[in-house]
Amino acid sequence: MKTYENDLQNNQSKDGKGINKKKYILTLLGTTLGVYLLMKCVMPLVVPFLFAYLIAAALLPLTRIFERKLKIPKTITGGTLLILLLLFLGCSLFILLKNLINQIVTLLTNLPVYQASIMNIVDSICVRCDGMFGLIDGQTRGFFDDNINTVFATIQRNILPSISQHTLFIVIKIIGLTGSIIFLIAATLLMIHDADAIKKSYSKLLIYEDIRAIKQKIFSAGVAYFRAQLIIMSIVAAINVGGLLVLKNRYALLIGIVIAIIDAFPVLGSGIILIPWAIISLFSKDIFDAAILMSIYFLCQLVRQILEPRLIGDKIGIHPIFTIMAIYVGIQLFGIMGFILGPLSLVTIRAIIEVINGS
Repeated sequence: MKTYENDLQNNQSKDGKGINKKKYILTLLGTTLGVYLLMKCVMPLVVPFLFAYLIAAALLPLTRIFERKLKIPKTITGGTLLILLLLFLGCSLFILLKNLINQIVTLLTNLPVYQASIMNIVDSICVRCDGMFGLIDGQTRGFFDDNINTVFATIQRNILPSISQHTLFIVIKIIGLTGSIIFLIAATLLMIHDADAIKKSYSKLLIYEDIRAIKQKIFSAGVAYFRAQLIIMSIVAAINVGGLLVLKNRYALLIGIVIAIIDAFPVLGSGIILIPWAIISLFSKDIFDAAILMSIYFLCQLVRQILEPRLIGDKIGIHPIFTIMAIYVGIQLFGIMGFILGPLSLVTIRAIIEVINGS
């Protein structure tokens, strides 16, 4: 009799585990599909309001202090702080863009000189390759010329006309961006003014606590991730700009920022620019330049290897390999914005599953 009861309990336990596994898998699949649709269809429509919410949340504590101590309405304080914030960001962006544009204009102006220098380096490399592989003089250069002409022909035939055709599209996008900024300002002020009423209204919902828990998990993990990426990119940019200034490169700011952005992408990394550059410097017998470039590369890798696990893995509780996978899948699904939406989707899925399972 006891054996029968034990068997029955074991079978019920196994059935219960099976049901829990099925429930977990269905929940995971449903959550993943829902988050994908949210990021793909809904997110592009609510981006200005999402930024408005984040800005309002950052400014609210200060506006409440002014309202409580100085009796200044939250809308006035919030509007003043928002204007100061936008002025600061606008001036910083203007200074940065001005320097970048100056460096781009200088680069384009001196392009024929750099092209001649590059061709001299190519000639030297091709001559060495001919001697190294026992080829007829000029054979490597002929192969290079044939392929480079094909590349230029492709650019002239496909890319340049496409750029011309999309000029109007770019102008429309800029106008749309201006409108989004106006909506962002208005939405931020309204959220600051009605923050208490909005919270009181939504606190009556049956799933309010679940939504609040999910929001807190996403916010803490998301802020940790993007803050970590911003810190690492800033340090990498500073290393690159500093190293290129040592080389007296007049485009140090432009190149340093570009390398920092590329370094943030998985697989690519700063080595895709710095390593070939160092190799070319070696062929040109610029040993000092090659050493500095490789030092910049190894220093960037060291910074990322040390800071990334501490700033990202420990804060959001997701292993770096899953973060890289999320970025890769995000880029495949959402394009370039997948660099942001991929990890954000992973954090959102994880937060929802944890709240549903009560963990």
